[in-house]
Amino acid sequence: MKYLGTTFKNYFTNKSEESVEFFVKIFALCLVTIFCLSFYSLKHLSSEYNIKQFFPKKHALLEQERLVVAHFKLQEKSSLVLILENKNEAPWMSQKMINELREFASDVESQNTVKTLYSLGKIQGTFEVNQDLYVGDLFAQVPVKYWTQMISSHPIAKPNLLSKNEKQTLFVIELAENSPDKLQAFQNYIDKLVKTKYSNIDVQYAGVPLLQNDVAKLLKSELIRSVLFGLLVFVGVLLTIFAGWSGLALSVVNLVFVNVISLGLLVLFGIKLDVLLSTLPVLVSLMTISLTVHILLRVSKVEEYQSDNIKIKFLGIIENLRSHFAEYFLATLMPAIGFLMLMTSDIGIIYKYGQSVATVIVLSWFLSQLFMIPALLFLPKVVLRAWSSKKAFWSLRLLKYGQPVIATTYSLFIFGFIGFFFLNWNTRLFDDLPKDSATRINTEKIDSMFGGTIPVSIVLFGQEKTWVDPQAMQNLDLLSKDLKKLESVGSVISTADLLKKSSLKGSRLPATAAEASESLFLFSMAEKDPTASYLNQLNHLTRLELRLKDTPFYTQQSDIEKSKYLIQKYFPNMRYNISGMGVSAHQLNSEMSKELIFSFWHAIVVIGFILVFVFRSYKWALIACLPNFVPPLALIIMLAISRTPVKPSVAIIFSIAIGLAFSNTVYLLGKLKKVIKEKNLIDYLPVKSMLVSEMIPCLLATVLVASGFIVFTFSYFEMNKIFGVYMILSIFAGAFADLLFLPTFIKRYPKFLLQKQTMLPSKTITATVCTFILVIVFTQKSFSAPAQAAVQPKAAQPAATVDVDTLLKKSKSLIASKDDVADVTMRIIEKDGSVKERSMQIKRKFGEKHMTLVRMKAPADLKGTALLNVIEGGEENQWLYLPSSKQVRRIMGQQNKKAGVLGSELTPEDLDITTVKGSKATLVKEMKIGDQDFALIEIKSNSNTTEYSKALVLVSLKSSLPSRLEYYDKQNKAVKRVDFENYILVGGAYRAQSIKVRNLVNKRGTDLILSNIKSNSGLSEDEFSQRALSRE
Repeated sequence: MKYLGTTFKNYFTNKSEESVEFFVKIFALCLVTIFCLSFYSLKHLSSEYNIKQFFPKKHALLEQERLVVAHFKLQEKSSLVLILENKNEAPWMSQKMINELREFASDVESQNTVKTLYSLGKIQGTFEVNQDLYVGDLFAQVPVKYWTQMISSHPIAKPNLLSKNEKQTLFVIELAENSPDKLQAFQNYIDKLVKTKYSNIDVQYAGVPLLQNDVAKLLKSELIRSVLFGLLVFVGVLLTIFAGWSGLALSVVNLVFVNVISLGLLVLFGIKLDVLLSTLPVLVSLMTISLTVHILLRVSKVEEYQSDNIKIKFLGIIENLRSHFAEYFLATLMPAIGFLMLMTSDIGIIYKYGQSVATVIVLSWFLSQLFMIPALLFLPKVVLRAWSSKKAFWSLRLLKYGQPVIATTYSLFIFGFIGFFFLNWNTRLFDDLPKDSATRINTEKIDSMFGGTIPVSIVLFGQEKTWVDPQAMQNLDLLSKDLKKLESVGSVISTADLLKKSSLKGSRLPATAAEASESLFLFSMAEKDPTASYLNQLNHLTRLELRLKDTPFYTQQSDIEKSKYLIQKYFPNMRYNISGMGVSAHQLNSEMSKELIFSFWHAIVVIGFILVFVFRSYKWALIACLPNFVPPLALIIMLAISRTPVKPSVAIIFSIAIGLAFSNTVYLLGKLKKVIKEKNLIDYLPVKSMLVSEMIPCLLATVLVASGFIVFTFSYFEMNKIFGVYMILSIFAGAFADLLFLPTFIKRYPKFLLQKQTMLPSKTITATVCTFILVIVFTQKSFSAPAQAAVQPKAAQPAATVDVDTLLKKSKSLIASKDDVADVTMRIIEKDGSVKERSMQIKRKFGEKHMTLVRMKAPADLKGTALLNVIEGGEENQWLYLPSSKQVRRIMGQQNKKAGVLGSELTPEDLDITTVKGSKATLVKEMKIGDQDFALIEIKSNSNTTEYSKALVLVSLKSSLPSRLEYYDKQNKAVKRVDFENYILVGGAYRAQSIKVRNLVNKRGTDLILSNIKSNSGLSEDEFSQRALSRE
């Protein structure tokens, strides 16, 4: 700016008044254009909120948590929660209410945006009544008279889905996408559904996705409110400075100009507003208004500014801005450095906050001076009130109290360092959010009524047969019961809870390892195996899921330590780990808060280094740093006294306070040094004259900055309120240090500053400072624009050379048979590459009855377990033989065709090319793979009997046998692929000896190796009887 001012002055000195006026008008038009473009872009300004935004990108605790998610296939997206309550306050455990709940759940599940839904009405599990075994959707199968006993013995129902008084129940919903638009659309659907069909049900919304969405909306409201309220505060202060309307109008317009362009910059780089960045407009405003007032105070006293000649007036303004370049720049640089120090944090939200605010503060310094050039030329002259130019002789009285001031400052140093050891780290997770937010209220309701909201996982590392051993299960059950007694623990679910056999007599743990294995076998038959989230048999791991209440950090930390003792009590020689938000959130907040509190040392060192070049003296730089220890130490004392919980959102105050505090220090010492140089003083420091002339401007700057932070005390967010209060405290602590301690210290120890020192050349100052800042900025991560979407290739044009219907009919006839027998080795491949293997014999018979018998051969603890499935006249019946009890039991629940067979990715649908029924099949194209020709056929579905919308079938044109099936979901996304390999002709039917299934969504796979295959061997119905089932 200084170089630009010199260039302008030299260029326009010899220009006419008309040329200058024309240039200024064009310049003003450019500024207006930039403003309009920025204002237009504000409609794209978006906001975001995430509870985990204050977590670092990498940390051992978070890595451990990710491993648990991977091992136990836990959902990575947070769930939306609906709290349902009958308006008549009737309990849910009645046939009428349960039926209505089930119907409501079906309507919700019908939405394409719903990925999974857990609800009481469709709760899954097993329940035994006499010799009948109910498996799957319990309320659809179990007689009404047994419902109360069934829910009482169910391990998950209470209190996870049903409150203790049975008047509230939960829907836990995982949406395919948690974007604000999708959440709002889903919420609108639920509201409409309740209003039109379920008017007696009251629905309340909760859960992390909605909480984040609601807070994101509040951020925009916070932004608008902070700008408007801040504007009113600034107008009130400005009215005490300027006598006419010109100064007020110029300051306010500049404020709006800089803010709009700053926010437009966020839109340009795709930066979203978060809890911290919602404070950006006020921070920019207080820096802008402070700089504007300083400029107007100086320009109004310039003789050329009073001229009516545009050229003379223009050159006078340019010269004034040029001559005060270093002062204005340093006043901006100090707070910018304070924010830049936040970029040393590993927390993304704090890093982004420091980078964004530092950049925008420097931008505001540049924009404000550009705006002043045309504004001062064309607006009426600025008139100051008389008091603002008076000398502050009253300030000399303050020097008489030098000893108390020094003593107070020394006390602040002592008690500040002691106060650090008494800071309150006993935080809670959700107390920053708006207290009157419906989502927060409902989330707290879940916390108190449904067993807690904060997840913790305890993973125990066993051996091969540990988690089917009855003694281990008993110890696990005892551990769960003791954990539930801890103060912060709301609920606990473990493998022991799931393996308990529920019946009319209550629930009991398996008596033998074989019985436990059989229970796991039963769960593997379900559409979604619930034990997968609690038991990893391949790695011999089991997981206890704890839900903690939102209690203070120390309470949760104490309970975590107690849980370690309990684990050692029941499993003394077993390795374990504890992870989850209940462990990591508080621990990470504590670590990051301590790091941020001490980051003010970095800011002081960096600022001190720069001041060595600014003052060309390391002693002057040290003196400048000394009073700036006062604000952070005063903050520590007040935090310790008030017992304010220290979080990262509170700790960042230290870096910001340092930057703001240095502004007055640099201003005062700069003036002092300038007078010494002008008057060539050697043995005298003009402290009194400095106070008399500069006290009012410094107090005015302090009041302006403090008034800006008053806005935060009226915030929606508790963290912003705390931020505002402590920033105001630090500003006045800085004023005490600069306006009382610093003059007193200099007056008492003048020789320290009067000693001769080696000076740096003045011409190197600006270059050194600017180079230093450029190094800081450009060695950090840069802003990046959102990536462009990938270009999608055009779909291949269909050919029409193959008769599709004829080809499919022939393919079906080639694989048709009356019965089959095969030994099957099943290899279940997990996402991480680990493999689980099972062996079995499968018999099938087709006709009026479709009969299948599966008998397990391995692993050893499942050997002999057998399942018989009979479909006749559209009715399906199943019987199960369990070797441990030597009994055949009828399975009453209807099994879902979408369920993976024995925990694999293979479903009955996947092996049937007619699964996707509907419109006529069409040929996509003919293609050559290797030296073979294939037809790619698309079959679309118009039916709701399948979860697939279409299938692509790859059929060999030579053999007419299917080689691959690829299934697509309702969103037209490929979700599963099945490959058939090594066909052989057996008994007149072709059979693939290898079948490979790959789930393209969860990355799991299943390989089937078939041997000893027989087709059309004449199996009788007697081989598919209940008696045959029990033959081991």
